[in-house]
Amino acid sequence: MRKFLACCEEIEQAMADVYKYWQKTYSDDQEFSALLGVLVDDEQAHVSQIKLARRLQVNDVFSGSKIDNQAIEALLARARKLLVDVKKVTLSKEKVLRTAIKMEETFNQVHVANAVEFSDPSIKAMFTSLARDDAKHVTTLRDYFEQVFGKV
Repeated sequence: MRKFLACCEEIEQAMADVYKYWQKTYSDDQEFSALLGVLVDDEQAHVSQIKLARRLQVNDVFSGSKIDNQAIEALLARARKLLVDVKKVTLSKEKVLRTAIKMEETFNQVHVANAVEFSDPSIKAMFTSLARDDAKHVTTLRDYFEQVFGKV
């Protein structure tokens, strides 16, 4: 459980760092920079929630054995790689949005899939909330993309 939550925390922190980097990169575009700033704040809030869950962790919080640590570790590797890659090459605004949408969709699937595996109601509620936030991020990013570029 500790390893799982540590991976989740690091994923959220990596994405906060990615969004923060993009926010600085596009600081001349106030609307886009503000949208990215909201995502930074949300991801930082997710980090705080997971840190709290790690501190309050109780035994036997899983109701099943379907938590896929390999999938979480693969997602962490993806988030780490993205953080390295965004610092190497400046992506177009369109590519930033497409990348963010794809990552948030993936996080949503992972949070939804894992939420059902928790027997502890507070941990289950946290992962359900994280999934809801990720879905909201996808909607926000898609709406902005469509406003600027047309259909995703």
